[in-house]
Amino acid sequence: MNSTINRIAIMLMIGIVAGCGGSGAFTQSSSTPAVSGGTSTATSVSLGTTQTSVKSDNSDSATITATVLDANNAAVAGATIAFSASGGQLSAATAMTDALGHATVLFSSGTTDPTNRTATVTATVSGVSPVQIPIIVKGSTLSISAIPSLTIGGAAGADQATFTVTAKDAAGATVYNTPITLSVVGSGTTPGTATLTPTSATTNVSGQVGATLTATSAGTVTVTATGLGFTATQDVAIATGGAAFVISSPTSSPAILATGQPLTVTVSAPTQAFVTFTSTLGTWDGGSSSLVTKPVSGGVASAVLTSATGGTATVEAIDQANPSTYATLTVLISAPSSAAQQIDLQSNVGVLAPSSGGTQNQATFTATVRSSVASGSALVAGAPVAFTLLNTTGGGETISPAYGITDSTGVVTATFTSGSLSSNSTGVQVTATVYDSSSAVIASASKNIIINQKAGSVVIGAGTTVGEPVTGGASYYLPMSVVVADSNGNPVKNATVTLSAWPAYYKTGYWLLNGSSCAAVVTATFDNEDSNRNLILDAGEDLPYVKGPYPVSSQGYTIADTSTQDSNGKEKFTVDDSIMGGTSGLMNFVTDGVLTPGNSAGGTLPATVTTDENGLANFYLYYAKQYSIWIKDEIKASTSALGTETTGILVLNLPALKADADGCQLYNSPFNPMSPAP
Repeated sequence: MNSTINRIAIMLMIGIVAGCGGSGAFTQSSSTPAVSGGTSTATSVSLGTTQTSVKSDNSDSATITATVLDANNAAVAGATIAFSASGGQLSAATAMTDALGHATVLFSSGTTDPTNRTATVTATVSGVSPVQIPIIVKGSTLSISAIPSLTIGGAAGADQATFTVTAKDAAGATVYNTPITLSVVGSGTTPGTATLTPTSATTNVSGQVGATLTATSAGTVTVTATGLGFTATQDVAIATGGAAFVISSPTSSPAILATGQPLTVTVSAPTQAFVTFTSTLGTWDGGSSSLVTKPVSGGVASAVLTSATGGTATVEAIDQANPSTYATLTVLISAPSSAAQQIDLQSNVGVLAPSSGGTQNQATFTATVRSSVASGSALVAGAPVAFTLLNTTGGGETISPAYGITDSTGVVTATFTSGSLSSNSTGVQVTATVYDSSSAVIASASKNIIINQKAGSVVIGAGTTVGEPVTGGASYYLPMSVVVADSNGNPVKNATVTLSAWPAYYKTGYWLLNGSSCAAVVTATFDNEDSNRNLILDAGEDLPYVKGPYPVSSQGYTIADTSTQDSNGKEKFTVDDSIMGGTSGLMNFVTDGVLTPGNSAGGTLPATVTTDENGLANFYLYYAKQYSIWIKDEIKASTSALGTETTGILVLNLPALKADADGCQLYNSPFNPMSPAP
């Protein structure tokens, strides 16, 4: 039924939908993207960035801007830029330049690799050599716990020491499963020798690797830990037995101490007169001070440490005359299990993605048991703790181990593994319960974790500015956005959204100039004839514009069926137009043998878009000017997670540029009835 229009064609219903202030027309965008085939040809591209580095914990991003110029160094609009990065994460793989020739993407470290490194971002535009810009990813660190001085031979010292290496990202969060390489070499004016076990390992759930240093000859050695693009070092002195300044008792490190109990710390001090003892927790010799100085007698000095508060104490023994000579001991202080009165539960994450296939997503829950507030809330060792789950999804989530005993720091941990299903907005409840020796409940604590990377909703929005890919050309573009959120209202990143445009309705009508203004007169609105949307003209889909019974009168028009057909087998109707002076004639508006409208009348969209860290993706709807006002689109956006599709729909009248509408420069409806009939 797409045929030549006649302003005095059959009008059943007159509705003004376009005009000043309510025409469906929009002001022109200040940025006008061009399309392939535009007059400007790109000859150069350059890259800039708002910052030269980003943090390794994915907490910030750099805005990368590509600028495209032509041979005259004028901005090229509408050029498609392909972006790629050697590491990290980009917000989009492509972007289109605006009127200034600019196209931007965001670069961040991503969540899969917290390593310090330099990533290279590359921008490519057709016909021009690619350009690159380096962005530094930084902030991850390694630290080595204090390694005491070692001795070789003799009764006064030991030839081994244990220590830990801790890996953290830029936010100070420990990093799990990262490779660490360890080495030791002789250093200083008198190099010593030692061995390390192991020389390589991956960090545990606490972000740590444990190792043992064994001395083999006297002198100084340097221990080096490498990982996450970071290097940490520590010098260790190795002395001959009997000559070293070392803590000789207790011999284990860390040492274990119960609250309220004494721990005698003895230092071998062969050449010292006085030794100063300090501790970050507790007091010395029954007093109230965390520091005490003791005389050396027989080559040793001792002090007694006690603490009413649990925790990890760092004890140092220092040569009073030469403070650069010192020895260090770690003491874990905790209350006995019988003192348990409180429990606290924490998780390293609050939202966890579902597990799928061979990928398991896990969270670490840490329960900390303490004594009563009145007794100082001391950490409690040896307390039994059970973990349970409530409000599960049925997707197979687990927590392991389900039972554990608190260590000397009052802590027991369990690993929660998500199942294949997303939770509701409340999440799965994890509860830790501490028991007494008779299995009676003392206290419980709970923490909820949301399992959700499933799209809960998809929303489509349209912009308020219409632009022209080519000024004065035959088409418009309309900026649009899609937002994807999970059921908790959190953005869903990297969601692939499938887009489609369907001309759900078409309109007959014409543009009418009234004085200095122009308005679109809609005479009727019809459903798309392709009711099953298969792009095939099925039986019963080629429908007449006007249905009887006849005659039909409206707005000064009278339509009557002659009950005869023309030579093409089309029904003949008579029309009397009293408004236009009573003219009349034969009109054909039954069927035309094709589907109306064609599916391309609704315009075109990208097949898919990918959401950024805000759950947002931007795109354009392109459509021919002749269909603006006369087509109402159904824009559909769909995404899926775990086999479930989520869809958002926006019904949208195709708008026109205000300048074109006000000037009556647009076409009448391409769907008006044929006039006159043959």
